[in-house]
Amino acid sequence: MVLLFFPALVGTLLMSALVPFLHYNTWFPAADIAMFVAIGAIGTLGHFLFILAFQRASVSAIAPFTYMQLLWSTLAGWVVFETFPDGWTLAGIVTIAGSGVVLTWYERWRASLPPSEPAAVD
Repeated sequence: MVLLFFPALVGTLLMSALVPFLHYNTWFPAADIAMFVAIGAIGTLGHFLFILAFQRASVSAIAPFTYMQLLWSTLAGWVVFETFPDGWTLAGIVTIAGSGVVLTWYERWRASLPPSEPAAVD
């Protein structure tokens, strides 16, 4: 809950403090406002489910699923905005996802080893 509440509260307070100084008149169609609300509700639900997942499973089991965000955001950018990442961005995606997968495999391998003897202290 803390991971959702405090960043949202700080963001709301900071952005609300700026509103009196901005003189930008805009009008959004009702369909756009409904989409904004839906995006916020789905994002909030996703964060709640992510927190529940971390409460019920180990980090090493959940971590690989976080890298699906890279895949889905790339796909959404390609389909919705008709932009595809350039070579440097793809290299960064592969580096981030690859290091996460290797670290997850290592942690699972290390957890499967028998426990070692504690160090003797005089």
